[in-house]
Amino acid sequence: MSKKKDEVPLWVILLFSVPLMAGGVGLLCLSWNHYCEVRETAGWTRTDGTVVSSSLETKQSGSGTSSSTTHWVHVRYSYVSGGRKYEGDRYSPVTESFNSGSMKSAREFLSEHAQGQAVDVYYDPGAPQNACLLAGMKGDTKTRIVLLTVGGIAFFGFGSLLLVGCIVDKLRG
Repeated sequence: MSKKKDEVPLWVILLFSVPLMAGGVGLLCLSWNHYCEVRETAGWTRTDGTVVSSSLETKQSGSGTSSSTTHWVHVRYSYVSGGRKYEGDRYSPVTESFNSGSMKSAREFLSEHAQGQAVDVYYDPGAPQNACLLAGMKGDTKTRIVLLTVGGIAFFGFGSLLLVGCIVDKLRG
């Protein structure tokens, strides 16, 4: 059986399809993990809290025309559960800090979460040291989970199509 000149060897297809499929599975696992964390926090107890400190951090990534700036607002807060005082710094079930590409929205969030401000805190009644400011499927949490899921399906699907297409071509001879 002679090999066609334009035929791509199976190992080349595997070199691309397997990492794509593995990346897709990884994204789907991350999406599922985020979903489970978010679902768990939906039943957490709300209590009054107070901002202990807040700060703004700006991070630049990339360079030239492909650069982007992200503004992170870190908030530390205190709250009481069962007569015991706790401190937390988690923003949501899936992110440590509030982040935005807009300096204006980052500054607005920072001013709303200035030292001494009252905030809603959600904590795990079974482990009150676990807390966040945004519980359940709120804010950008849903968008994050949807994007991870769609990305995972796309990567896995494209890798699978490459592999299956190559196998079908091999079987047809």
